[in-house]
Amino acid sequence: MLKGIPVTPDIAIGPALVLVNKEQTAKKRIVPAVQIPHEKEKINEAIDKAKKEIVSVMKSLEDQGLSAEAGIIEGQYMLLSDDNLLSDMDVIFANESCDAAWAVHKVFEQYIHTFELMEDEYLKERIQDLRDIRQRLLALLNGDSLVKLHQLPNEVIIAAYDLTPSMTAQIDKSKVKGFVTEIGSGTSHTAILARTLSIPAVVGCQHLTEEIHDGDLVIIDGKQGIIFINPDEAILREYREKKKQWAKFRSGLDELKVVRPVTKDGLEVELLANIGHHREAEMIEQYGADGVGLFRTEFLFMDKNQMPSEEEQFAAYSSVVRRMNGKPTTIRTLDLGGDKKVPYIDFPAEMNPFLGFRAVRFFLKHPDILRTQLRAIIRAGQFGPIRIMFPMISTVHEMIQCRRLAEEVMEELKNEGRPTGENIQIGMMIEVPSAALITDQLTDFADFFSIGTNDLIQYTIAVDRMNENVGYLYNPTHPAVLRLISFVCKKAKEKGKMVGMCGEMAGDPAYTEILLALGLDELSMSPSQIPLIKNNIINISLPEARGKLDAVMKERSDANDTA
Repeated sequence: MLKGIPVTPDIAIGPALVLVNKEQTAKKRIVPAVQIPHEKEKINEAIDKAKKEIVSVMKSLEDQGLSAEAGIIEGQYMLLSDDNLLSDMDVIFANESCDAAWAVHKVFEQYIHTFELMEDEYLKERIQDLRDIRQRLLALLNGDSLVKLHQLPNEVIIAAYDLTPSMTAQIDKSKVKGFVTEIGSGTSHTAILARTLSIPAVVGCQHLTEEIHDGDLVIIDGKQGIIFINPDEAILREYREKKKQWAKFRSGLDELKVVRPVTKDGLEVELLANIGHHREAEMIEQYGADGVGLFRTEFLFMDKNQMPSEEEQFAAYSSVVRRMNGKPTTIRTLDLGGDKKVPYIDFPAEMNPFLGFRAVRFFLKHPDILRTQLRAIIRAGQFGPIRIMFPMISTVHEMIQCRRLAEEVMEELKNEGRPTGENIQIGMMIEVPSAALITDQLTDFADFFSIGTNDLIQYTIAVDRMNENVGYLYNPTHPAVLRLISFVCKKAKEKGKMVGMCGEMAGDPAYTEILLALGLDELSMSPSQIPLIKNNIINISLPEARGKLDAVMKERSDANDTA
């Protein structure tokens, strides 16, 4: 038995096809100056072919009614269309007098290195897309062809070192019953596509390619993240039965799309979606979300080589608000700085960027950028209810400054005669302990709160979850974290303010009861998690949830006493 990271909570049984996906490489070859234009032309031709291949993948997804998933792949097309890509390669040609393949290799190494330095998992997952594009370009330049997963003759379970997002998007579900990879994470675009396409999958399964061979009988348990290779008859019988039970359960989840998330004793909780791109808004309808609880706006800025204009931002925000058709859209202002930087904003070098000049700390010192974004957001409000959410607030003074700026922009647009939204709510994220502990003071200036658990846990326990030596300390149910969340809910509700959560904890079914008992009003998560969380909610009561919270708190207190 092998263990990996669960992606799609389903079971697949079938023969293995071990995919030997040739890693495209490049070896530096010096070329004379007179040949450089020819090398550049080879890159232009490869980019044109790569774009046509990506369009073909996107069309295939759209033909299946998966236009949102096509939007994920569209990001690769946009990068290939970016003039900066060729400019960056020109620099490599000028400095190294190299051939086309080496220029591609070097530029993408630089891009990948930039993202490797980021801590935000959502953004870090773009590395997989960059590797995907590099693989495609190098294959075209090397005269190789990539494996095509839509032309398999028999039913198989794919076992591979890695699957790129574009390869996953081409999977023929009638032939590929599931896949398992040696690397990858549960939040990668490959994982997102697997969940959307309902393909049983496990990623990050170490030593997989050493243990598995073509034709081996494989069981994928996508809920537990377990792989069985050539299991005995008892295990095979057990999992055939589990597969039947899961199919029955999943069928029930699809029916939940129109069911309200109400507990057995009548408590209703709003379930919203986190998105990072306006194209992802289509998934919200698919999974029956009550709106957008977190629209990360960083991608709009990171996908460009210059600051997006007010009109460009207005178009992106408006498309989401319109799509929500009256449901709320929560737009978080720029959370750049720290590990998320763009080349056209001069962020200073810092010894500890995660505790430094980032998010509102930076943009309140550079209000023109924030003012432009606020103008676009507030104008988009004419098409439906919006909430403006400020990140990384740690003092009352910061919240006052943010609110004042937003209100100035509203007045400015009004004086210009521009259409804007009415009754726009202005709120903030709770992601640092100092903000959590002054929630009672912040209620005078924030209309709502949304708890970002990833940073709140990290800052509260003083632990870097990516550090393998201390990652074990990253615990969402640490008593200190639960007490902070409880305090925020209590103090906010005393002033009649809504408290939501948009961190990973909100979308993890293991914590639903605890979060309801703590008093959260709404939970925002990856759209595909909504049916699972909704199913938890309708099958519990508030007293049961409180019992679970009490047990967790007692267990942790006992553990601390023992320690």
